[in-house]
Amino acid sequence: MGCERSASHCSIGGQTQFNSCAFSADGSILAATNTKREIRLWDMKTFQALATFKHHTKDMAHCDISRDGILAVTSTDNTIRLWDMNTQQCINVLHGHVLATNNCCFAGDGTLLASTSMDTTVRLWDTRTRHSIAILKDSNAGTLHCSFSSDGAWIAAACTSDNVARVWDVKTLRCISTLQSEGRVRACSFSPNGMIATGSGAFPSVVLWN
Repeated sequence: MGCERSASHCSIGGQTQFNSCAFSADGSILAATNTKREIRLWDMKTFQALATFKHHTKDMAHCDISRDGILAVTSTDNTIRLWDMNTQQCINVLHGHVLATNNCCFAGDGTLLASTSMDTTVRLWDTRTRHSIAILKDSNAGTLHCSFSSDGAWIAAACTSDNVARVWDVKTLRCISTLQSEGRVRACSFSPNGMIATGSGAFPSVVLWN
């Protein structure tokens, strides 16, 4: 399906409901997951569909793309699946979380993948061996969203029930900061200079932290 243009935007994907999307590092490909348990790819030069593939047996939650073109997808089946976008083949299934995986993100250099889950942990994965190398946990709250700092030194995660975002040092695996919010923190993101933004579903604001 092509692009439906208006004066200010371009719409692709038809009437399907999508729940996550991510651009490749060079911006040439857009990947998105939908409620039909499909992954779709589009060429961003032509806005034409490149591929539709599906292998997940349960709903997908979030996707991210590494700089070398590996697509990671979280799911309510407690796994993270890794896909080669060139072949559209599932190349690995990461097991370790015991409840639904919510979010994932690659470090900037592509060597680490972080994942969050309702099992209250953040896991770090070595993208070369595809093994879990660390489990980060500092409360009994499920973890929703995660983000690496631009240099990959820190990982932040939004936690569900205790209204905080936590920041860990990736080398020492120590929690170095707890960012308290007035409501449930649903998202967090690092700026290039290390500032952290957190968003809450309960209050109409984004909080910035130095």
